[in-house]
Amino acid sequence: MTYQELKAEQGKAEQAVRQAQATYDDARKAWLASPAGEEAKAVRETAYAEAKGRKGAVQAREKADAAYAETERKALRKPSKALDEAQKVAQELRGCREVAWAALQSTRDAVRVALGESALRVDGTAVVAIGTPHVSVVESKTWDRYSKGWHNSHGPALKHTTTVAVGEDWLQQVHAAGIAVVDGLVTLAAEPVDAPAGYSAWRAVWIVQGRGYSASADSGVIVREDGRRPQTAHADTVDAGVRLLKRRARAATVAGAAHVADLQQHRHVHVALTDARRAGLCDPGIRAWCARAAIDPSIGATIGQVLDALDAGAGQRDLAVAACRMALRGALSREMTALSAA
Repeated sequence: MTYQELKAEQGKAEQAVRQAQATYDDARKAWLASPAGEEAKAVRETAYAEAKGRKGAVQAREKADAAYAETERKALRKPSKALDEAQKVAQELRGCREVAWAALQSTRDAVRVALGESALRVDGTAVVAIGTPHVSVVESKTWDRYSKGWHNSHGPALKHTTTVAVGEDWLQQVHAAGIAVVDGLVTLAAEPVDAPAGYSAWRAVWIVQGRGYSASADSGVIVREDGRRPQTAHADTVDAGVRLLKRRARAATVAGAAHVADLQQHRHVHVALTDARRAGLCDPGIRAWCARAAIDPSIGATIGQVLDALDAGAGQRDLAVAACRMALRGALSREMTALSAA
């Protein structure tokens, strides 16, 4: 049962308690006004009078009170039992709701950790909500960000509030599966689907970084190659994800292990979208990285621009370097072909 469902059920239970309490109060009022109630009160008053001024008067009054309470309890047994049962149900639901609320807080905390580990850029701190998986960024103006002199010269500053929402089962479906952050992208929701032997796959929704602080949700599948050093990829289908991972493994073998220091010597070499794809990088990851690095993926960039973006904190260093290696390999291959032709 979800937290919202528990909340609704608790509301019904609390209403049932109020109704049972009203029924009990009405029954007690009626009994007190009945001949039986009057008789019970008269018996108690008589006992009070007989005990007055005598030794053990306090104990006698207590005994009379106990007898009166027992008579009242027997007379109101049915409405009292209904009230006790209603209160018990409400108390149990209250406890379940508290446990569910603690679980939601744990989910929010885990999502905040995932956001911090991801490559998503936020303006300040993201708001984490529980609900239908989505991400939204609202732009507003503020006069409180910088100094008074700055605002007098430039006017209000822009503020971007990022809200990330995940389902109540995010911890079980996403975090427990180890796919909270895949290739720098935060996974909002995931559901396991069939995959070939040696692979795991999920139909998923994830966050894609746009330009600046903008972000949007994208969907497809996440495919993971199981093993000691698992590789993951985003794709439209499971088969496409498997092909992508195999291509990435082949590219790592073919391109060699050129280090950043080696790439610095070829900063002029152009890195195109096709190079990133040949390196086995998925399109969502490519677009998100290019948005963070302020690079148009349709145009590409030089190896130097890619390395500068990495130094500036664009993230996903291994994958970006893999694309540079493929671009360098292609450039060297073209040079060798040209020399052979000459």
